[in-house]
Amino acid sequence: KAKAKAKGERSHSDYVSAARECLLLESEIDRLERSDPDALDELERSLLTEDPDLLAEVVADVLSRSPELVRELQMELRDEDGELYQELLGELNEGETFEDRPEVLAELVAVMLAEDPDLLGRLDEEVAEGLFGEDYYDDDDDNDDEDGYGDEVYDEGIEEGGKGANAKEEL
Repeated sequence: KAKAKAKGERSHSDYVSAARECLLLESEIDRLERSDPDALDELERSLLTEDPDLLAEVVADVLSRSPELVRELQMELRDEDGELYQELLGELNEGETFEDRPEVLAELVAVMLAEDPDLLGRLDEEVAEGLFGEDYYDDDDDNDDEDGYGDEVYDEGIEEGGKGANAKEEL
């Protein structure tokens, strides 16, 4: 076990611990969203303005895992602001694409988020609705889960018998 840790490998308990931390964080954010949404909005705005480089890293990581999102952003940028699109193309080396260098688009997205903090919420809703359907944020869920989020992913894992399908029970 110590040998696995030395190599940077993670054990099942590491993943369970990380999942627990994510669920606790999600629960706290949900509580704050219900009890004081203005404070949550202010927290998000301050994080966006205080550390745009960190935000750009996070966005670059997301884009590096989603080549289709990179292509979609590229097409939208080309159609909406051809001049900026050409400028960003100039930052790429010969033969490179935005899929090869997602950090180029990530910096642009980070600047957009810093200028319009509400954009993050709109993007979050669009992504959730695209993944889980239009009614993802409806409050009329008839599940017993206290926070109401994540059930779709959890249920899909159980149905598919996927690894980690019993993560909630392990917590």
